[in-house]
Amino acid sequence: MFQNPYSSCGANLNIPNATGSGQLSQNVTVPSTYAGCSGAFSVVAAVGGVGANTPTKVYVPPQVLIQMMQAEAASTGNSTLMQALGDVATNRIESSLFYNIPNGSNTNYQNTIVAGQFSTTSTSTGIEPELNLSVDVFLSTGGAFCDALSFWTPDLGQPSGNTPQWSVVQAAWQSGTTTFPSGTGAPTYQTWPTSNEQIIYASNVGTQSNGAPNFLFLGWRSPTQVAVASGACGP
Repeated sequence: MFQNPYSSCGANLNIPNATGSGQLSQNVTVPSTYAGCSGAFSVVAAVGGVGANTPTKVYVPPQVLIQMMQAEAASTGNSTLMQALGDVATNRIESSLFYNIPNGSNTNYQNTIVAGQFSTTSTSTGIEPELNLSVDVFLSTGGAFCDALSFWTPDLGQPSGNTPQWSVVQAAWQSGTTTFPSGTGAPTYQTWPTSNEQIIYASNVGTQSNGAPNFLFLGWRSPTQVAVASGACGP
C-alpha cells in the first residue's frame, strides 16, 4: 500500500499463486476481515523469482463511497452527480465547518457518510460506474464541485400545495438577493448560519422529470455575496 487518504482502516489484498504455463490470471480480492477498508496498492507480478518491470496499481476505495453513490444517485444515471456527491464528503472532511464536528466525526469517509447525512445501500462488491467514480474521489483528496458541503433534491411543493422549492430558488437567483430564501428545502445546521450559506445550481447534475434539478448544493459564502449562484462545477 502506498496511499490510503481519509479512511479509517487499511485493507489487505489476497493474491493467490498460480501454477502452469502461458498466460495465467487470478482474482485479486480483499479478505472479509477488511470489509469496508481501503487503500491504493502497487503490485509486482513475479515468476521464478523474477519481478515484472512495471508494477500494477490496484485501488480499493472505501466501500461506503460506492454505497452512497448508488443510494443517492444511481437512479439518475448521471455519473457527474455521483462523483459530485463523493466530493461533498471529501469537502466536509477538509472543512472547518464539519471536521471533527460533532464528537470526532467527519474525519474520514467512514464516519462522514453516515445515516441522517447520506443515504447508503448494503452493496458489498464493486459495481460500475460507482466503483470507478469512487476511486476518482478517493485518490483526489482535494475536494471539488464548487466546494459544496451539502445537497438536497428540491420538490415541486406537492402534495402539500406549498410553493415549489425550485421556484423559490429560481426567484432568489434571478433577484440577486443576499438574503437566504425560505422554503427552499435546504438542510439546516446549528454551526452554519444561512448568512454564510450559498445555494449552488449546477446544470450538469441533470434534471428530474418535472424540470427541477436532480440536486441543489450548499456552499460557504460571505454575507455580502448572493444567496443563490449557478456554478460550472466539475469533479
